[in-house]
Amino acid sequence: MREADLGGIVDSATRRGAVYADARWVERETEKVDLKDGTVEAIDRSADRGVGVRVLVKGAWGFAATDHTDDAALARLVPEALSRADASSRVQRRSVVLARVSPQRGEYRTPLERDPFSVPMAERIDLLRAADDVMRGEHIRTRRAGITAYRTRKHLVTSEGTDVSQEIVESAAGISVLAVKAGAKPVNRSEMRNAKQAGWEFIEECDLVARGRRYRADAQGTLDAPPAEGRVADVILDQSFLALLVHESCGHPTEADRVLEHEVAFAGTTFMWPNDRGSLR
Repeated sequence: MREADLGGIVDSATRRGAVYADARWVERETEKVDLKDGTVEAIDRSADRGVGVRVLVKGAWGFAATDHTDDAALARLVPEALSRADASSRVQRRSVVLARVSPQRGEYRTPLERDPFSVPMAERIDLLRAADDVMRGEHIRTRRAGITAYRTRKHLVTSEGTDVSQEIVESAAGISVLAVKAGAKPVNRSEMRNAKQAGWEFIEECDLVARGRRYRADAQGTLDAPPAEGRVADVILDQSFLALLVHESCGHPTEADRVLEHEVAFAGTTFMWPNDRGSLR
């Protein structure tokens, strides 16, 4: 997609009556390699892209999207979005009023010391095999290790004059070890979602070999560890679990869709409301 494509879509929407319109292009690339018990289990490369259009007509939103970028597919976006906005306006109880914002122009790219997509696949596999080697040991039944690289490109153009683009690169790595012993509960020591907006330097920071050695020892030691006593005790939360706890207990409840009661899941709505700001502890 070229800048003119998004600008043309926005211009078409405003000419047809939209008081506001924006067009967004997103392209995502993923490269992933996984090992299981020292053998390459999968090497995946995937890419997808698409365009989304939003319009505001008669105080109501309309949206349309496509994963095709040919002229015919793009030409259908504005009419579809306008049609949905018109339909929504007939049942909407109150009109949408946009906040006044200044148009923004610029671009952002993730600072990289080394692009993970430029790292030879053989080098990635060698690192995973080195981590796999140190996870071998008595009672170790299954070993897994994986590295994933993501690149997401976005471009947004709005009828208010905003024109911004970004390229986000994320690197992820993880390992897992399963220990099994007769008479003991199986023990799984795993951290498969260690990710950061960064380049290959983050994979090196993870030190998968040292981590693999520690996870093997943890799993083996837990097999013979005595059961915890039934008593009140302090619990130490590690960084990854604490992040998950905050995400689930506070992250989801503060999502705008839940706070404004536009989304209700099986878990309910939320316990955090706009008028609670500054009072929750």
